[in-house]
Amino acid sequence: MADDFPRDRAHIHLRNNGIREAYRRPNQLIHAPPLPARDRASHAAALTQSIEQAVESARQQIAARDPQLSVGTPGFYLEIDLPMSGRAALDQLADRRQHMELVAVHEPTQPGAPITASVFLPQSAQAYYLRKVEAYRDVDTDRGRPRNEPLVSRMETVRLATARSLFTDHDDLFPRAADEQVWWEVWLRDGPARTSSTLPKP
Repeated sequence: MADDFPRDRAHIHLRNNGIREAYRRPNQLIHAPPLPARDRASHAAALTQSIEQAVESARQQIAARDPQLSVGTPGFYLEIDLPMSGRAALDQLADRRQHMELVAVHEPTQPGAPITASVFLPQSAQAYYLRKVEAYRDVDTDRGRPRNEPLVSRMETVRLATARSLFTDHDDLFPRAADEQVWWEVWLRDGPARTSSTLPKP
């Protein structure tokens, strides 16, 4: 740092102290939490049912939309529960090649409660999770483990997301009554840029 920078934090500025060393990677192993113990067939069946129900609800929701108001990439949002030990799967929930995006993560509010993640799924990728679960159920890796186990075994259940799923402010700020009028600031994406608009919620 140049000498002409202000030294107004003397309690953290060390003069004429320390030596320079080349960086060395710490010699330690980082162990990920073990995968949940699952009955492969029953877990795959439960996930398949919840995913199919969520996707069917999404299709009905999309069909009911006003076509004059439907703009942007056609798709829907799913809400996925993961156990606390399954945090490592958050990065695996979305696939950029499929234009999927992890848009919100809600930390558990009580011990033992799940992490809840919301993912945007384009209609073109609506079978993404079903294919993952089918491979987990039917295909083994070269090591004899279920295909996609690091992701699928950590998924508890899947459902269609709601506005509350995407709400990341304090829970007390979410409107409670159906007829309550509030002002929300909604961020809209236009390509790589984002613009904001403040809209009333009836």
